[in-house]
Amino acid sequence: MAASEKTKTENPMSVVKEHITNRNFSRIYLFCGSEQYLARQSMNSLVDAIIPDRANSMSYTRFVSEKCDINAICSDIVTLPFFDEYRLTLVEDSGYFSASNDKLKEALEGVGEQNIVIFYEMNIDKRTSTYKAVQKLGTVLEFETPDEDTLTRWIISKFSEDKLQIQRGVPEELILIAGDNMLNLSNELEKLRSYALEKGTITLEDISLLCSGKIEDKIFEMCDAIGRHDEKAAISRYNDLVALKAAPMYVITMISRHFRILAQLSFIQNGRDKALPARDKAALVGIKPFALKKYLPQLNGETTASLLKKSELCQAADYSVKR
Repeated sequence: MAASEKTKTENPMSVVKEHITNRNFSRIYLFCGSEQYLARQSMNSLVDAIIPDRANSMSYTRFVSEKCDINAICSDIVTLPFFDEYRLTLVEDSGYFSASNDKLKEALEGVGEQNIVIFYEMNIDKRTSTYKAVQKLGTVLEFETPDEDTLTRWIISKFSEDKLQIQRGVPEELILIAGDNMLNLSNELEKLRSYALEKGTITLEDISLLCSGKIEDKIFEMCDAIGRHDEKAAISRYNDLVALKAAPMYVITMISRHFRILAQLSFIQNGRDKALPARDKAALVGIKPFALKKYLPQLNGETTASLLKKSELCQAADYSVKR
């Protein structure tokens, strides 16, 4: 037990798999990071490996959110297992990693060889005593949002599990619509999988039919159509927004934002930052890297000044409506 402790982990999923395969567990784990879907999946795999029958085990305790009593947790993490190899204490969203907690820190220092403590925390401060204690005594597993290439490969692999064929551009379109949040992507994948199981193929039309019903999606589609000067598509999406009862002020604000982003990109493309990598350009204007592919073609035939003017017209409309 306790192999890999104090090791900085670059691939947290591989670390969890290795610990499970070798049954060489750390005494303390901290699951954290921006990608909650992967973090929770890996955490559940680890819990199942340590306590396979947790529903009937007397060596498993779970503390969640407001039920994370510090005294109960400190008592549980030093209690010996009962008819199990290990005693497992699972603590989720406790808040004890957003501020230092010396009592918990001291308790963690006393965790025995037959005890395993797993923390699942989305809000952490790496300066806290509790974080530093886990970093010193156990394994910190930080899950970050994968890049577009990794997400694309993941989508393709998920569809291939059901032997589904996909039309060219489907993964990229799905990421554009659902974003890079893997929980959202997983939900959209399940809808598409259920829909396409009989016909065996997933097309771009299927994504448009099943995955773009939210108000935010329609607004982004409308803004893209405006940027492409596609009047028919823009009006169609606007009518969808009317049917969905989208707030007019929100629609105006989003159109203004769209032109502001285009103006910023135009300035970058025509300036000294033109050679920057796509990821850096996206970060400068506050969008995701995968969205850059849709924005850049909309700069054709536009100048920075013309785009700023359109953004100003939207702001003037916003002001007029409010008056």
